[in-house]
Amino acid sequence: FICVAALWAVALLAAEPKLKIGVVNMETLFDGYYKTKLANAKLRGQAEIYRDYLKKLNDRRGQLRDEYFKARDESQNIAVSKDERGKATKLAQELTDKLRELDAEIRQYSEDKQKQMKMEFDNNIQKLVREIRQLVDSYAVRHKFTLVLDSSGRTSNAIPTVLFHKDRLDITKPLAKELNMGHEEEIKKLDAELEKKSKTESTKLRRDRLMP
Repeated sequence: FICVAALWAVALLAAEPKLKIGVVNMETLFDGYYKTKLANAKLRGQAEIYRDYLKKLNDRRGQLRDEYFKARDESQNIAVSKDERGKATKLAQELTDKLRELDAEIRQYSEDKQKQMKMEFDNNIQKLVREIRQLVDSYAVRHKFTLVLDSSGRTSNAIPTVLFHKDRLDITKPLAKELNMGHEEEIKKLDAELEKKSKTESTKLRRDRLMP
């Protein structure tokens, strides 16, 4: 049956008056799409806000831990009165409860924000891929392509779906140009901001590693 189907497909292709095949790297189109860059910039901004708030929670947790250890040590100090040790024991228990509540808040906040960002990321991908697909379809129809293949695809065995093609078949560049028409300066600005931010974060990381 498979052989018959393959022969039928070949026969259909042979029957085409003029077979025209195009190859496009969808990954390159997606990464270079100005809307992808805008969406990623927005997500990075949100992630930074979430990290800053999480840092505040963890800083607060560190303060509570210091207060707890101080109270615990005070509760075990035989040099102070029994009454003072009792107060310190009570304070240590209260701080333990606060730490437990704060740990739960940190865990819940982290899980909620990760889910929220993943959902937004997935939604962005679906929406943007749909827009790119629409352009590829339109381009293929306008330029009378019989077949357009994605050269960035992989099989389940990580084998490229397109093993070979001549450069003249690649239509990624003209598609990218049409996809981002009128937004060239915006792309340059977004790329520059990303590069600047990456350098800043890299410098901060190296400085943190050098700190004792």
